[in-house]
Amino acid sequence: MLASLTCLVVPSDFENFGIITPEALLQEVPVIATTGSPWQDLDTFRCGWWVNNSVDALTGAVREALSLDEEELQAMGKRGRRLILDRYSVDVVSRQMEQLYAWVAGKGDKPEFVYD
Repeated sequence: MLASLTCLVVPSDFENFGIITPEALLQEVPVIATTGSPWQDLDTFRCGWWVNNSVDALTGAVREALSLDEEELQAMGKRGRRLILDRYSVDVVSRQMEQLYAWVAGKGDKPEFVYD
């Protein structure tokens, strides 16, 4: 079902990771998520929109998504899939957990993904 969408819209005032977002991106579907979610990567990687949770912002993003041609939507979808595979796959997250535990145990350097 996700793969059949032109775009997925996930409005929220507050959200954790929100598994529907990476599921859609893996299906090469661009996502519109709101700034109450941790998905700034949508803008950074140009695979969707990360907008305020307001009617105007969401309407603008939906209009923009619907105005894009099929080629650009497909390019966004491919970038979204690459984002998930490169940053959020089981292999990537497992390596990050190993680095984190090594650092916490005093057996490794502070990982670059740990912010002060």
